Amino acid sequence: MEHQPAFDTIRQTLIYLTVAGLVIPLLGRWRISNVLGFLVAGMALGPYGLGSLAHKHGWLEPIVFTKLKGVQSLAELGVIFLLFMIGLELSLDKLWALRKWVFGAGLAQVLTCSAAIGGIALFYGNDWQASLVLGLALSLSSTAVVMQVLAEQGNSASPMGRHAFALLLFQDLAVVPLLIVVSVLIGESQQPVWQQWLEPLTITVALCSGVLVTGRWLVRPLFKIVAFGRTPESFMALSLLIVVGTATLTQLAGLSPALGAFLAGLVIAETEYRHEVEINIEPFKGLLMGLFFMSVGMAVDLGHLHKQLWPILYSVFGLFLIKGLLIAAIFRLMGRPSGEAIQAGITLGQGGEFAFLAVGAATMGGVLEQHVSQFMLIVVSVSLLVTPLFALLASRFLRKQEQPATSTEDATLPDLTDHVLIAGFGRVGEILGSTLSAANVPYIAFDRSATTVSTKRSRHCQLYVGDVRHPDLLRLAHADRATAIVLTMDKPDDTLHTLQVLRSQLPQTPIFARARDRKHARELQQAGATAAIPEALEAGLQLTGMVLSEIGVTDESCVKLLDQQRHARSHRP
Repeated sequence: MEHQPAFDTIRQTLIYLTVAGLVIPLLGRWRISNVLGFLVAGMALGPYGLGSLAHKHGWLEPIVFTKLKGVQSLAELGVIFLLFMIGLELSLDKLWALRKWVFGAGLAQVLTCSAAIGGIALFYGNDWQASLVLGLALSLSSTAVVMQVLAEQGNSASPMGRHAFALLLFQDLAVVPLLIVVSVLIGESQQPVWQQWLEPLTITVALCSGVLVTGRWLVRPLFKIVAFGRTPESFMALSLLIVVGTATLTQLAGLSPALGAFLAGLVIAETEYRHEVEINIEPFKGLLMGLFFMSVGMAVDLGHLHKQLWPILYSVFGLFLIKGLLIAAIFRLMGRPSGEAIQAGITLGQGGEFAFLAVGAATMGGVLEQHVSQFMLIVVSVSLLVTPLFALLASRFLRKQEQPATSTEDATLPDLTDHVLIAGFGRVGEILGSTLSAANVPYIAFDRSATTVSTKRSRHCQLYVGDVRHPDLLRLAHADRATAIVLTMDKPDDTLHTLQVLRSQLPQTPIFARARDRKHARELQQAGATAAIPEALEAGLQLTGMVLSEIGVTDESCVKLLDQQRHARSHRP
């Protein structure tokens, strides 16, 4: 019996790996979201699902989870790695560029949603302390679920994705004052209220500043030493040490460990090692995030859900309605289109993972009654469960509304083989399409702008509205049968993210990309591009060729000189 805890850990690990390695890929064949798959698996195999029957039917025990504690502790690492990857992709420059959305729209969203939800809680008979906790806790959305859903939809780098992330970032920062409020309300400290606020906020500012400043001069030399040794396991170990170490540091200071991981990501994002670190950490983040979603599904008490089904469903709908309308209004006030505002409101309408922490602490401190706490936790869990479905429906509805009349043909794309797939149909994409047509090479092109497609489709019949990061679109375009894929988008970040998505789906297909400059070209080649051509390179070479011809250099010598320059500049560090 002394080995029972270790055996339980191994058994639970095997169950999870079976779900992650076999069940989720099978569900993916039916186009079921990974998030939804993990949530449903957690509900089915958790202590409130089949796990509740294990004591009666012993044969179930090896294949179900009967306890939540061990799973939740490990699942918290998933949130930590998620925040680290977000920081890694953001960088301080991007954070500063989003400052109006983070500190303007984010603050407005938390305050308005807290006031609205707290006011409703007060109307239903809760005292002001309980209403304050519920308002603040439910105003926060789920960074884990929303970012995963945006990634699956290919919307992480879209304007809606960036602005939604800005709101989520402020919400993550707002967790600290939320927990301070709960601490003050349950009377854990005898200090005056202003002192209870001042000390944690001072610690937060000092720690964040210290991590960012110290990390800038410490992290790069450490990675340089490890990279010089060329041992992949040491690079992996250092990456994990920075993530977990910084998260532990912030936790010891009484702050969220996820905040520390986010700061670590920001620091590494400023170095030349960010892409290598991202490749090393990505598998850990994906597996642990799946475990987090499963733990959320396990927390849903199916018996309680059945007893109060309609009140819970009404509350979930009300939560999405209140937050959705307020967030959509904020997006419109910030000058964003109606479609983006509605999609953001629906995508961010759920409760968040930090609500479990805040509501649990308030219940233990006597601020919330037990039955209210259980009811609200189930509402949050169900809201997380339905988010992937709601977000998918919103995305599809708005895509249909925004596409031109020609988009009705998109569902029946031509059945091509050995063709070229073009992503982005601006100046470069149109030149490529015209050249391929003249050479009788079949191609199909996509652009996310309905206006661009409407303008150019009369001259290029194989042009459609679409985002090639969507797996369904790749399937319909027979991307697996394409001889090459060419990325010609204007924005460097869009090109890099699209390349990463395509390379994960199509590891063997040649992918050529347009680059902003040589630095961007190197980033694209490191991410898996077959070749990346800087914009100015070919223009400069063509101009040079004209000058050489004009001054009497033979065509043969001209071609040879240009090839030498092309090769030298393509491989120059």
